[in-house]
Amino acid sequence: MNRERLSTNLSALKQQIKANKEFLESLNMVEFARKDVLSWFKELCGYLTDIILKILEIRSILENEVCNKYTLLLYLQQISTTLSLYINTFVAESEIEEPLHEARAFIKKKLTSCLEGIEDVIIKGTSTYPENAGNFIEWMDTALEKISDIDYLEDKDKSIEAFSDAKLLFEEVLSHAMSIAQVAVGEDYKIIRGSSQSVLEALESLSDEISKNNPNPAMVNLFAETCSNKLCALERKVNVAVLKLCLNIFSRYTDDLEYIHKFCCDTGNKNKPKELDNLVMEFDLHVDRMMQVGLFAISCSSNVATCTRIRSCLASLEALESELVPAFNAVLLDNCKQHSNLAVILKNHWLSEAAILKRLIFEIIDPSAFCQVVYEENKNLVHTLSSDIKAERNKVDKRVVHSIVRNSVVLEDFLKEALTYKEITLIS
Repeated sequence: MNRERLSTNLSALKQQIKANKEFLESLNMVEFARKDVLSWFKELCGYLTDIILKILEIRSILENEVCNKYTLLLYLQQISTTLSLYINTFVAESEIEEPLHEARAFIKKKLTSCLEGIEDVIIKGTSTYPENAGNFIEWMDTALEKISDIDYLEDKDKSIEAFSDAKLLFEEVLSHAMSIAQVAVGEDYKIIRGSSQSVLEALESLSDEISKNNPNPAMVNLFAETCSNKLCALERKVNVAVLKLCLNIFSRYTDDLEYIHKFCCDTGNKNKPKELDNLVMEFDLHVDRMMQVGLFAISCSSNVATCTRIRSCLASLEALESELVPAFNAVLLDNCKQHSNLAVILKNHWLSEAAILKRLIFEIIDPSAFCQVVYEENKNLVHTLSSDIKAERNKVDKRVVHSIVRNSVVLEDFLKEALTYKEITLIS
Protein backbone atom coordinates (compact mmCIF):
# COMPACT_ATOMS: atom_id res chain seq x y z
CA MET A 1 0.00 0.00 0.00
CA ASN A 2 2.80 2.40 0.95
CA ARG A 3 4.67 1.56 -2.24
CA GLU A 4 1.62 2.48 -4.32
CA ARG A 5 1.11 5.72 -2.38
CA LEU A 6 4.80 6.56 -2.78
CA SER A 7 4.69 5.97 -6.53
CA THR A 8 1.60 8.15 -6.87
CA ASN A 9 3.13 10.98 -4.84
CA LEU A 10 6.47 10.85 -6.67
CA SER A 11 4.63 11.09 -9.98
CA ALA A 12 2.58 14.02 -8.66
CA LEU A 13 5.73 15.79 -7.42
CA LYS A 14 7.36 15.37 -10.81
CA GLN A 15 4.34 16.95 -12.50
CA GLN A 16 4.28 19.81 -9.97
CA ILE A 17 7.94 20.59 -10.57
CA LYS A 18 7.41 20.50 -14.33
CA ALA A 19 4.41 22.86 -14.01
CA ASN A 20 6.41 25.24 -11.82
CA LYS A 21 9.32 25.34 -14.28
CA GLU A 22 6.89 26.09 -17.10
CA PHE A 23 5.30 28.84 -15.01
CA LEU A 24 8.72 30.45 -14.46
CA GLU A 25 9.01 30.87 -18.24
CA SER A 26 6.19 33.43 -18.04
CA LEU A 27 8.25 35.74 -15.80
CA ASN A 28 9.49 37.94 -18.63
CA MET A 29 5.91 38.57 -19.73
CA VAL A 30 4.92 40.04 -16.35
CA GLU A 31 4.68 43.82 -16.28
CA PHE A 32 6.40 45.81 -13.53
CA ALA A 33 3.04 47.16 -12.28
CA ARG A 34 2.44 46.33 -8.61
CA LYS A 35 -0.82 44.49 -9.25
CA ASP A 36 0.68 42.24 -11.94
CA VAL A 37 3.79 41.50 -9.89
CA LEU A 38 1.87 40.58 -6.74
CA SER A 39 -0.50 38.36 -8.68
CA TRP A 40 2.35 36.51 -10.36
CA PHE A 41 4.35 36.21 -7.12
CA LYS A 42 1.31 34.84 -5.28
CA GLU A 43 0.85 32.18 -7.95
CA LEU A 44 4.54 31.25 -7.75
CA CYS A 45 4.31 30.84 -3.96
CA GLY A 46 1.28 28.60 -4.51
CA TYR A 47 3.31 26.31 -6.79
CA LEU A 48 6.18 26.19 -4.31
CA THR A 49 3.85 25.52 -1.36
CA ASP A 50 2.29 22.57 -3.20
CA ILE A 51 5.76 21.14 -3.86
CA ILE A 52 6.82 21.50 -0.22
CA LEU A 53 3.60 19.87 1.01
CA LYS A 54 4.13 17.00 -1.41
CA ILE A 55 7.70 16.56 -0.16
CA LEU A 56 6.40 16.37 3.41
CA GLU A 57 3.85 13.76 2.36
CA ILE A 58 6.55 11.68 0.67
CA ARG A 59 8.73 11.95 3.78
CA SER A 60 5.87 10.72 5.98
CA ILE A 61 5.42 7.68 3.70
CA LEU A 62 9.15 6.95 3.92
CA GLU A 63 9.02 7.60 7.69
CA ASN A 64 11.35 10.59 7.28
CA GLU A 65 14.08 8.45 5.70
CA VAL A 66 14.59 10.54 2.58
CA CYS A 67 17.99 10.03 0.96
CA ASN A 68 20.21 13.11 0.85
CA LYS A 69 17.97 15.10 3.16
CA TYR A 70 20.66 17.73 3.74
CA THR A 71 20.82 18.44 0.01
CA LEU A 72 17.06 18.83 0.05
CA LEU A 73 17.34 21.35 2.89
CA LEU A 74 20.00 23.20 0.91
CA TYR A 75 17.75 23.56 -2.15
CA LEU A 76 14.80 24.71 -0.04
CA GLN A 77 17.03 27.28 1.69
CA GLN A 78 18.23 28.48 -1.73
CA ILE A 79 14.63 28.91 -2.90
CA SER A 80 13.90 31.06 0.15
CA THR A 81 17.02 33.16 -0.51
CA THR A 82 16.13 33.60 -4.19
CA LEU A 83 12.60 34.72 -3.32
CA SER A 84 14.07 37.53 -1.19
CA LEU A 85 16.15 38.61 -4.19
CA TYR A 86 12.99 38.42 -6.24
CA ILE A 87 11.20 40.86 -3.94
CA ASN A 88 14.12 43.32 -4.03
CA THR A 89 14.12 43.16 -7.83
CA PHE A 90 10.42 43.95 -8.08
CA VAL A 91 10.84 46.88 -5.67
CA ALA A 92 13.62 48.28 -7.87
CA GLU A 93 11.48 47.78 -10.99
CA SER A 94 8.63 49.75 -9.46
CA GLU A 95 11.04 52.61 -8.75
CA ILE A 96 12.42 52.85 -12.29
CA GLU A 97 9.10 51.78 -13.86
CA GLU A 98 10.54 49.17 -16.18
CA PRO A 99 11.43 45.47 -15.84
CA LEU A 100 15.00 44.36 -15.12
CA HIS A 101 15.26 41.46 -17.54
CA GLU A 102 18.80 40.39 -16.60
CA ALA A 103 17.89 40.17 -12.90
CA ARG A 104 14.73 38.22 -13.76
CA ALA A 105 16.75 35.82 -15.91
CA PHE A 106 19.16 35.19 -13.03
CA ILE A 107 16.29 34.55 -10.61
CA LYS A 108 14.58 32.21 -13.05
CA LYS A 109 17.83 30.28 -13.58
CA LYS A 110 18.36 29.93 -9.81
CA LEU A 111 14.82 28.75 -9.08
CA THR A 112 14.88 26.32 -12.00
CA SER A 113 18.17 24.89 -10.78
CA CYS A 114 16.73 24.40 -7.27
CA LEU A 115 13.62 22.67 -8.62
CA GLU A 116 15.74 20.35 -10.76
CA GLY A 117 17.90 19.64 -7.72
CA ILE A 118 14.87 18.72 -5.62
CA GLU A 119 13.71 16.41 -8.41
CA ASP A 120 17.12 14.72 -8.47
CA VAL A 121 17.11 14.22 -4.69
CA ILE A 122 13.54 13.00 -4.20
CA ILE A 123 12.85 11.13 -7.42
CA LYS A 124 16.29 10.07 -8.67
CA GLY A 125 18.00 9.81 -5.27
CA THR A 126 21.18 11.56 -6.49
CA SER A 127 23.18 14.26 -4.75
CA THR A 128 26.55 16.04 -4.78
CA TYR A 129 26.20 17.19 -1.16
CA PRO A 130 28.11 15.11 1.43
CA GLU A 131 25.83 13.92 4.21
CA ASN A 132 28.69 13.96 6.70
CA ALA A 133 29.10 17.56 7.80
CA GLY A 134 31.97 17.08 10.25
CA ASN A 135 34.45 15.24 8.02
CA PHE A 136 37.62 17.19 8.88
CA ILE A 137 37.28 16.49 12.59
CA GLU A 138 36.50 12.86 11.83
CA TRP A 139 39.47 12.55 9.45
CA MET A 140 41.73 13.88 12.19
CA ASP A 141 40.26 11.72 14.95
CA THR A 142 40.16 8.57 12.82
CA ALA A 143 43.69 9.13 11.49
CA LEU A 144 45.04 9.54 15.03
CA GLU A 145 43.05 6.53 16.20
CA LYS A 146 44.36 4.37 13.35
CA ILE A 147 47.96 5.43 13.85
CA SER A 148 47.63 4.68 17.58
CA ASP A 149 46.53 1.13 16.69
CA ILE A 150 50.03 0.46 15.39
CA ASP A 151 51.83 -1.70 17.95
CA TYR A 152 54.24 -3.91 16.09
CA LEU A 153 55.27 -5.77 19.24
CA GLU A 154 51.71 -6.93 19.91
CA ASP A 155 50.18 -7.54 16.46
CA LYS A 156 52.16 -7.25 13.22
CA ASP A 157 49.26 -7.84 10.78
CA LYS A 158 46.93 -5.42 12.57
CA SER A 159 49.68 -2.78 12.56
CA ILE A 160 50.21 -3.07 8.80
CA GLU A 161 46.45 -2.80 8.18
CA ALA A 162 46.17 0.19 10.55
CA PHE A 163 49.04 1.95 8.75
CA SER A 164 47.37 1.45 5.36
CA ASP A 165 44.11 2.98 6.64
CA ALA A 166 45.90 5.80 8.46
CA LYS A 167 47.92 6.74 5.37
CA LEU A 168 44.75 7.41 3.35
CA LEU A 169 43.29 9.52 6.15
CA PHE A 170 46.53 11.46 6.54
CA GLU A 171 46.43 12.26 2.82
CA GLU A 172 42.86 13.60 3.15
CA VAL A 173 43.92 15.88 6.01
CA LEU A 174 46.97 17.07 4.06
CA SER A 175 44.85 17.81 1.01
CA HIS A 176 42.48 19.92 3.06
CA ALA A 177 45.38 21.69 4.77
CA MET A 178 46.99 22.64 1.44
CA SER A 179 43.70 24.00 0.09
CA ILE A 180 43.73 26.39 3.05
CA ALA A 181 47.41 27.20 2.50
CA GLN A 182 46.72 28.29 -1.09
CA VAL A 183 44.59 31.23 0.12
CA ALA A 184 46.28 31.87 3.47
CA VAL A 185 47.55 35.32 4.43
CA GLY A 186 51.10 36.37 5.30
CA GLU A 187 53.55 33.59 6.09
CA ASP A 188 50.87 30.99 6.76
CA TYR A 189 51.30 29.36 3.35
CA LYS A 190 54.94 28.56 4.12
CA ILE A 191 54.08 27.47 7.67
CA ILE A 192 51.36 25.02 6.59
CA ARG A 193 53.43 23.77 3.66
CA GLY A 194 56.41 23.14 5.91
CA SER A 195 54.29 21.38 8.51
CA SER A 196 52.64 19.25 5.83
CA GLN A 197 56.07 18.29 4.53
CA SER A 198 57.05 17.20 8.05
CA VAL A 199 53.97 14.97 8.23
CA LEU A 200 54.81 13.41 4.85
CA GLU A 201 58.41 12.78 5.91
CA ALA A 202 57.29 11.12 9.14
CA LEU A 203 54.78 9.03 7.21
CA GLU A 204 57.47 8.04 4.71
CA SER A 205 59.83 6.99 7.51
CA LEU A 206 57.10 4.82 9.02
CA SER A 207 56.30 3.34 5.61
CA ASP A 208 59.97 2.52 4.94
CA GLU A 209 60.40 0.84 8.31
CA ILE A 210 57.17 -1.14 8.25
CA SER A 211 57.90 -2.35 4.67
CA LYS A 212 61.24 -3.93 5.61
CA ASN A 213 61.60 -7.72 5.70
CA ASN A 214 62.48 -7.52 9.37
CA PRO A 215 61.16 -4.21 10.76
CA ASN A 216 62.38 -2.98 14.11
CA PRO A 217 59.21 -2.99 16.29
CA ALA A 218 60.53 -0.20 18.52
CA MET A 219 61.31 2.00 15.52
CA VAL A 220 57.87 1.29 13.99
CA ASN A 221 56.18 2.42 17.19
CA LEU A 222 58.45 5.46 17.46
CA PHE A 223 57.72 6.55 13.87
CA ALA A 224 54.00 6.02 14.47
CA GLU A 225 54.12 8.32 17.49
CA THR A 226 56.07 10.89 15.46
CA CYS A 227 53.38 10.83 12.74
CA SER A 228 50.72 11.44 15.36
CA ASN A 229 52.62 14.38 16.89
CA LYS A 230 53.33 15.95 13.48
CA LEU A 231 49.69 15.68 12.44
CA CYS A 232 48.52 17.34 15.66
CA ALA A 233 51.02 20.15 15.06
CA LEU A 234 49.69 20.61 11.51
CA GLU A 235 46.12 20.78 12.78
CA ARG A 236 47.05 23.56 15.21
CA LYS A 237 48.79 25.53 12.45
CA VAL A 238 45.82 25.14 10.08
CA ASN A 239 43.39 26.24 12.79
CA VAL A 240 45.43 29.39 13.48
CA ALA A 241 45.75 30.12 9.75
CA VAL A 242 41.97 29.84 9.28
CA LEU A 243 41.30 32.15 12.22
CA LYS A 244 43.75 34.71 10.78
CA LEU A 245 42.03 34.31 7.43
CA CYS A 246 38.66 34.97 9.08
CA LEU A 247 40.06 38.11 10.69
CA ASN A 248 41.47 39.28 7.35
CA ILE A 249 38.29 38.54 5.41
CA PHE A 250 35.73 39.95 7.82
CA SER A 251 37.70 43.10 8.58
CA ARG A 252 37.16 44.15 4.95
CA TYR A 253 34.67 41.77 3.37
CA THR A 254 32.69 44.55 1.64
CA ASP A 255 35.68 46.53 0.33
CA ASP A 256 36.68 44.69 -2.85
CA LEU A 257 33.15 44.68 -4.22
CA GLU A 258 32.62 48.33 -3.32
CA TYR A 259 35.91 49.24 -5.06
CA ILE A 260 34.75 47.60 -8.31
CA HIS A 261 31.35 49.29 -8.10
CA LYS A 262 32.89 52.70 -7.47
CA PHE A 263 35.41 52.21 -10.29
CA CYS A 264 32.71 51.24 -12.80
CA CYS A 265 30.45 54.15 -11.86
CA ASP A 266 33.18 56.58 -12.96
CA THR A 267 32.91 57.00 -16.74
CA GLY A 268 36.48 58.29 -16.79
CA ASN A 269 37.66 54.71 -16.18
CA LYS A 270 36.37 53.31 -19.48
CA ASN A 271 39.85 53.11 -20.95
CA LYS A 272 41.47 51.49 -17.91
CA PRO A 273 40.85 47.76 -18.47
CA LYS A 274 44.04 46.72 -16.67
CA GLU A 275 43.02 48.51 -13.47
CA LEU A 276 39.59 46.83 -13.62
CA ASP A 277 41.23 43.44 -14.17
CA ASN A 278 43.36 43.98 -11.05
CA LEU A 279 40.30 44.86 -8.99
CA VAL A 280 38.48 41.78 -10.27
CA MET A 281 41.48 39.59 -9.43
CA GLU A 282 41.47 40.92 -5.87
CA PHE A 283 37.74 40.25 -5.61
CA ASP A 284 38.15 36.71 -6.96
CA LEU A 285 40.84 35.97 -4.37
CA HIS A 286 38.60 37.43 -1.67
CA VAL A 287 35.73 35.14 -2.72
CA ASP A 288 38.07 32.13 -2.87
CA ARG A 289 39.13 32.84 0.69
CA MET A 290 35.52 33.13 1.85
CA MET A 291 34.69 29.85 0.14
CA GLN A 292 37.62 28.04 1.77
CA VAL A 293 36.81 29.41 5.23
CA GLY A 294 33.15 28.44 4.76
CA LEU A 295 34.04 24.90 3.66
CA PHE A 296 36.50 24.57 6.55
CA ALA A 297 33.81 25.72 9.00
CA ILE A 298 31.45 23.09 7.60
CA SER A 299 34.10 20.39 7.90
CA CYS A 300 34.68 21.31 11.56
CA SER A 301 31.04 21.48 12.65
CA SER A 302 28.45 18.79 13.34
CA ASN A 303 25.56 21.29 13.46
CA VAL A 304 23.51 20.30 10.40
CA ALA A 305 21.34 23.43 10.38
CA THR A 306 24.30 25.81 10.53
CA CYS A 307 26.24 23.83 7.92
CA THR A 308 23.26 23.82 5.54
CA ARG A 309 22.86 27.58 5.85
CA ILE A 310 26.60 28.11 5.29
CA ARG A 311 26.40 25.96 2.15
CA SER A 312 23.45 28.04 0.98
CA CYS A 313 25.45 31.25 1.43
CA LEU A 314 28.42 29.76 -0.42
CA ALA A 315 26.12 28.63 -3.26
CA SER A 316 24.70 32.17 -3.50
CA LEU A 317 28.15 33.80 -3.56
CA GLU A 318 29.35 31.34 -6.19
CA ALA A 319 26.32 31.93 -8.41
CA LEU A 320 26.60 35.71 -8.07
CA GLU A 321 30.34 35.79 -8.83
CA SER A 322 29.74 35.08 -12.53
CA GLU A 323 27.00 37.73 -12.72
CA LEU A 324 28.52 40.63 -10.79
CA VAL A 325 31.51 41.54 -12.96
CA PRO A 326 29.51 41.60 -16.25
CA ALA A 327 26.87 43.72 -14.49
CA PHE A 328 29.49 46.22 -13.28
CA ASN A 329 31.20 46.25 -16.67
CA ALA A 330 27.87 47.11 -18.28
CA VAL A 331 27.61 50.10 -15.91
CA LEU A 332 31.09 51.22 -16.93
CA LEU A 333 30.15 51.10 -20.62
CA ASP A 334 26.67 52.62 -20.24
CA ASN A 335 25.50 53.87 -16.83
CA CYS A 336 21.80 53.75 -17.67
CA LYS A 337 19.03 52.97 -15.14
CA GLN A 338 18.79 49.35 -16.27
CA HIS A 339 22.47 48.61 -15.81
CA SER A 340 22.86 50.68 -12.65
CA ASN A 341 19.90 49.08 -10.86
CA LEU A 342 20.92 45.56 -11.84
CA ALA A 343 24.43 46.12 -10.46
CA VAL A 344 23.08 47.51 -7.18
CA ILE A 345 20.59 44.65 -6.75
CA LEU A 346 23.22 41.98 -7.31
CA LYS A 347 25.79 43.80 -5.15
CA ASN A 348 23.37 44.20 -2.24
CA HIS A 349 22.34 40.56 -2.48
CA TRP A 350 26.01 39.50 -2.40
CA LEU A 351 26.68 41.71 0.62
CA SER A 352 23.62 40.34 2.40
CA GLU A 353 24.70 36.73 1.86
CA ALA A 354 28.28 37.56 2.90
CA ALA A 355 27.00 39.15 6.14
CA ILE A 356 24.94 36.04 6.90
CA LEU A 357 27.98 33.85 6.18
CA LYS A 358 30.05 35.92 8.61
CA ARG A 359 27.47 35.48 11.36
CA LEU A 360 27.20 31.73 10.80
CA ILE A 361 30.97 31.24 10.82
CA PHE A 362 31.21 33.30 14.01
CA GLU A 363 28.82 30.78 15.60
CA ILE A 364 31.36 28.01 15.00
CA ILE A 365 34.59 29.79 15.97
CA ASP A 366 36.01 29.17 19.44
CA PRO A 367 35.97 32.57 21.27
CA SER A 368 39.19 32.00 23.21
CA ALA A 369 41.16 31.00 20.11
CA PHE A 370 39.84 33.91 18.06
CA CYS A 371 40.60 36.43 20.84
CA GLN A 372 44.16 35.09 20.99
CA VAL A 373 44.62 35.51 17.22
CA VAL A 374 43.29 39.09 17.29
CA TYR A 375 45.58 39.85 20.24
CA GLU A 376 48.66 38.48 18.45
CA GLU A 377 47.85 40.30 15.21
CA ASN A 378 47.26 43.63 16.94
CA LYS A 379 50.36 43.16 19.10
CA ASN A 380 52.46 42.76 15.94
CA LEU A 381 50.85 45.82 14.37
CA VAL A 382 51.45 47.93 17.48
CA HIS A 383 55.08 46.79 17.50
CA THR A 384 55.38 47.84 13.83
CA LEU A 385 53.77 51.18 14.65
CA SER A 386 56.13 51.76 17.55
CA SER A 387 59.19 50.88 15.48
CA ASP A 388 58.08 53.16 12.64
CA ILE A 389 57.54 56.08 14.99
CA LYS A 390 61.03 55.68 16.44
CA ALA A 391 62.70 55.18 13.06
CA GLU A 392 60.80 57.86 11.13
CA ARG A 393 60.74 60.52 13.83
CA ASN A 394 57.09 60.29 14.82
CA LYS A 395 55.74 59.49 11.37
CA VAL A 396 52.72 57.14 11.50
CA ASP A 397 51.51 54.78 8.76
CA LYS A 398 47.74 55.25 8.71
CA ARG A 399 47.26 51.80 7.14
CA VAL A 400 48.68 50.15 10.25
CA VAL A 401 46.37 52.20 12.49
CA HIS A 402 43.39 51.31 10.30
CA SER A 403 44.29 47.61 10.49
CA ILE A 404 44.34 47.74 14.30
CA VAL A 405 40.95 49.46 14.36
CA ARG A 406 39.46 47.03 11.84
CA ASN A 407 40.69 44.00 13.75
CA SER A 408 39.17 45.41 16.93
CA VAL A 409 35.84 46.04 15.20
CA VAL A 410 35.78 42.44 13.95
CA LEU A 411 36.46 41.22 17.49
CA GLU A 412 33.61 43.36 18.79
CA ASP A 413 31.24 41.98 16.12
CA PHE A 414 32.38 38.46 16.93
CA LEU A 415 31.79 38.89 20.67
CA LYS A 416 28.29 40.23 20.00
CA GLU A 417 27.50 36.99 18.18
CA ALA A 418 29.17 35.00 20.95
CA LEU A 419 26.84 36.67 23.44
CA THR A 420 23.95 35.00 21.68
CA TYR A 421 25.36 31.62 20.67
CA LYS A 422 28.02 30.86 23.28
CA GLU A 423 26.46 32.38 26.40
CA ILE A 424 29.24 34.91 26.94
CA THR A 425 28.45 38.01 29.00
CA LEU A 426 29.92 41.34 27.89
CA ILE A 427 30.59 43.50 30.94
CA SER A 428 29.99 47.22 30.40
